[in-house]
Amino acid sequence: DGFHGVSRESIPEGVLQAYEHEYPVAWLGILAEAAPATDELIYCLHENGFALYSMRSPRV
Repeated sequence: DGFHGVSRESIPEGVLQAYEHEYPVAWLGILAEAAPATDELIYCLHENGFALYSMRSPRV
């Protein structure tokens, strides 16, 4: 559930080892409860980036 998740506090101090790797990219994800704009997955690839429109469920 990630670094800020509720299960992190259940790990005893001194037991957790964290490993990090920094990538030369970044991403932004937006979740919205909204009607689908289309039934299709839409993506665009460009030399400066990548864009993706997809749905997790009929409402999100």
